[in-house]
Amino acid sequence: MSAINQISSVLASKFINSSVFAEAISLSLVSDIPVIFYGKGGYGKTEMILEVFKLLSNNWGMLECTPETSASDIYGGAVAKTFKTDNA
Repeated sequence: MSAINQISSVLASKFINSSVFAEAISLSLVSDIPVIFYGKGGYGKTEMILEVFKLLSNNWGMLECTPETSASDIYGGAVAKTFKTDNA
């Protein structure tokens, strides 16, 4: 099963209304373009992306943003919280 199908299947089995999220992640994988999910807390964004991280062997990471996070924090060398570590 391809990663895209796995993402859709896993998210659909654990979350309701996850198809748009799964499609966005899948398009990001295919196009190699980063995606940012934002919105009010409590809707499952973090939980869904953590499920996706479990499926992928790529070097993906996550940067937790707050209302105080600025563009320079993101573009200017922010340290992303990752779930895969490099020994280098």
